Amino acid sequence: MTSHVDLTLPPPDNISSVFHLENGCSGVFVMVVSSRSPKVSFYGTDGQNKSSFFPFSGVTEELKAFINDVSENTLKGARDVAVLEAMLESGAKRQ
Repeated sequence: MTSHVDLTLPPPDNISSVFHLENGCSGVFVMVVSSRSPKVSFYGTDGQNKSSFFPFSGVTEELKAFINDVSENTLKGARDVAVLEAMLESGAKRQ
């Protein structure tokens, strides 16, 4: 499934996917580039409403490896791109 939340970005900006690879590996992939509520609001001990934005704290090393593989045009990077492309194609067909 794909969706388009932030109209200032090109679609899709959200991907949710369940996949099964040829080698038998299966998993779940979720990517959210934009959301309707990027800030978290809460009430402090003083009763004041406060908002906080939490910076990216995800899979930094994995993203570095992916970008490295793709930039070096390795077979591993090409396979990763093919999986992402299949997710995008599947999401587009179900809209």
